[in-house]
Amino acid sequence: MSSPQTSSTKFGNLLREWRARRRVSQLELSLLSATSARHISFMEKGRSNPSREMITKLAGCLEIPPSEVNSAMVQAGFAPVFPKAELDDESVATLKTAIDTMLTNHMPWPALACDNQWNLLHSNDAATLMMKLLGADDSSNVMQAMLAADDPDGPLINWPEVARLMLQRLNTEQLHDPANQTLQSLRSQLQNHHRINESATQDDQPLSVVVPIKLRAGDKELSFISMIAQFGAVQEVTYAGIHVELFFPEDAETVEYFSG
Repeated sequence: MSSPQTSSTKFGNLLREWRARRRVSQLELSLLSATSARHISFMEKGRSNPSREMITKLAGCLEIPPSEVNSAMVQAGFAPVFPKAELDDESVATLKTAIDTMLTNHMPWPALACDNQWNLLHSNDAATLMMKLLGADDSSNVMQAMLAADDPDGPLINWPEVARLMLQRLNTEQLHDPANQTLQSLRSQLQNHHRINESATQDDQPLSVVVPIKLRAGDKELSFISMIAQFGAVQEVTYAGIHVELFFPEDAETVEYFSG
């Protein structure tokens, strides 16, 4: 029988995994954290027990998300360091107000807030209308709604272009949050979709400055560009993973549709 892992060994394995994901050598991590490479090697082998301060420092150097920092703390035998609140807890009221204000002030253009699994949390009226055009509702997962709109004659006119952009985003998010199984599933569905490589840009054609989202609305064709906003320096698990996506009209027809 194999002996059970000690807390130091569990943390060592976790540290080695994260260092490999970030493609950072022990020497590079030692320079980033002002810690000897030997000490990092000892921690990875379970021969040295990290302090809470050391875990926090290494997590910052490796850009580990708060939820995974909590896991690292538990693996090392400590209590989680970052609190986890419900969306409407009084402790995060300021953060919720900031999101609500952003969504409201962005009218008449669509804006929505999603968690780190792309579940739709909040949206303004324009985003609710946009989701209805996609055939989804306010309880949808935004990525799943986009995946479900893959019909060539469906509402998402340039589905392959948007899908490739979403796949790039999921690849980046998966690197940052590898334990997120929902991201893994969404990424796998997109990677294996039969339409993902349709109408790909040819090697001799320049890339577009921006990839718009083009939607059918009756006899109209709406076109949006988007940008994403996230909180900085949030030391709480739930809101650290929330992002707000703001959509802006790309042409006069879209402006008229949403401002009329």
